[in-house]
Amino acid sequence: MRSLVMDKRNILIGVSGGIAVYKVAYLIRLYKKNNFNVKVVMSENAAEFVSPVTFETLSENPVYMDTFKLNHNSEKNGFIPHIHLSDYADIFVLAPATANILGKIANGIADDILSTTAIALKRKIPKLIFPAMNINMYENPINQKNIEKLKNNGYKVFEPGEGELACGVEAKGRLIPEKDIFELTKKYLKKQKLKGKKILVTSGATIEPIDPVRYITNHSTGKMGNSLAKVCWSYGADVDLVSGRYGRKVSLINQYYVDKGEDMWRKIDNLISNKDYDYIIMASAVSDYKVNEIKKQKIKKKSKQLALKMEKTRDIIKSIKEKYDIPVIGFAAETENIKDNAKKKLKEKGLFAIVANDVSRDDIGFGSDENQCTIIMEDKIIETDKLSKYEIAEQIVSVIEGGEK
Repeated sequence: MRSLVMDKRNILIGVSGGIAVYKVAYLIRLYKKNNFNVKVVMSENAAEFVSPVTFETLSENPVYMDTFKLNHNSEKNGFIPHIHLSDYADIFVLAPATANILGKIANGIADDILSTTAIALKRKIPKLIFPAMNINMYENPINQKNIEKLKNNGYKVFEPGEGELACGVEAKGRLIPEKDIFELTKKYLKKQKLKGKKILVTSGATIEPIDPVRYITNHSTGKMGNSLAKVCWSYGADVDLVSGRYGRKVSLINQYYVDKGEDMWRKIDNLISNKDYDYIIMASAVSDYKVNEIKKQKIKKKSKQLALKMEKTRDIIKSIKEKYDIPVIGFAAETENIKDNAKKKLKEKGLFAIVANDVSRDDIGFGSDENQCTIIMEDKIIETDKLSKYEIAEQIVSVIEGGEK
């Protein structure tokens, strides 16, 4: 079943002749499953790696390989392939991009259907280029000069990934994962309403050691915070994400891992000292208490009961507000008196906004993919429906920017 989350948009994929061509099949599947229209234009060399029939089948559209073949659309007189494709595209994705095609586009050489189409594209549409080649080819000064020329002319060229290359060496040069290309495509199809903004997000649970084996923590998985980081990034913000030790990796975003609450504060303090953030979103679940003394050796199971002396951990939001003048969005994970407790926290901590939710509910609590929240600001309260955490994050970000969706 195809997702109906995204509006129908037209993606034009350019494919040049590298070993990573086979990965484009998976990329097309991602686009189609998420309700995008897809057309493919490929070089003759690319067809040596994967048959055009594969891409035709997956995209449900003809593949364009010949500048002079005019029967792609027999019902339209005067059909010119590269102009048709230019008019069709809402976004252009070139993957994999070889040194050859980079050099052609950068220097205005239009001698086949792929290079001709890439140069004929309208200036206003996003043009994303994903190089994949041998490390020596990638780092060649001529290739790097071509990349800079493309960037200066409005093409967005992304660095290749690192790993084992087709030649057997471990180095930079791999096509980045298809999922990352997909996320970048979605990003550049959105209005970049947070472009120029710097946002710090925290997610997941901290841990407070008891001894070398045991620790105190909570049930937070970091899904809500990670979703907020993704949404802010997708709208063009410069995002830093500080996660608890077991937080899930979020690709394409600067992510830092910490253990204890004090570690999280030190990382936050360090990041704020080096960057002027516009907002801080504290979605992490920081442990409220820690043991007075961490035992150096494992505590042996000698009796039926074990008493631990504990003390409060640092209130990170309070520390931020005492040292910096930055709007902070907090979270209130409550089990009773949800709104009252959240309003109290909003006022006491001087928050820009607070997001409250009932973590006692199994369907929206810790670890769930869905949430239902009350977003409270000084002058407004917004009740969300039960939605995916990504959709909740969209609403929170929209409120931050001054307008509810």
